[in-house]
Amino acid sequence: METTNSNAATLFTTNLQLLGFVPEKFNTGVFRKIVFDERMFTHANNNKAFEATSHFLFHKLDATRSATEFAKCWPLSDTDYWRQSREYRTIAYRWLDELRIKQCLPGRITLRKSYFEDCRGEKLYAIMLAFSTFVVQKVLDRRLANKDKQNSSIHAPIRILGTTSVTIARKEQIISNLEVIILQ
Repeated sequence: METTNSNAATLFTTNLQLLGFVPEKFNTGVFRKIVFDERMFTHANNNKAFEATSHFLFHKLDATRSATEFAKCWPLSDTDYWRQSREYRTIAYRWLDELRIKQCLPGRITLRKSYFEDCRGEKLYAIMLAFSTFVVQKVLDRRLANKDKQNSSIHAPIRILGTTSVTIARKEQIISNLEVIILQ
């Protein structure tokens, strides 16, 4: 039987794939040695894995705000990585905490600034799963709203937040359906 951590890790990486995350795009510069897999927050470079994946998610959520919020620390560079990394993780924590306060993140998510000092472990997987699930939902809502405008038809909103009861058997069907919607 899988642990909560491996379930969260699997679902998180699935959400990244659904949103079009391409690990090869990040295999340059400070991210060149990062392995983006289900164990990314257990490897030696877990801060960098967090920075790359969370920036991708923040950009998907709100590209304009992401560019503004992270303007002084993104893209991360080898020459000033430690300062930029600390600043990036501080801003990311604040934005995630804002989403938590607004109850945008599904589940009972606890955020502490200390979780973002080393970006590892089960709690970080839970945070990133909640965040990526929220982003998938927002992307789907935008796509459906655009289709509604184009088709002048009304679609029932798709809700995937809090889908911990989705069975593994349905996972592949859901992924296939969502990929069609997201990648159109």
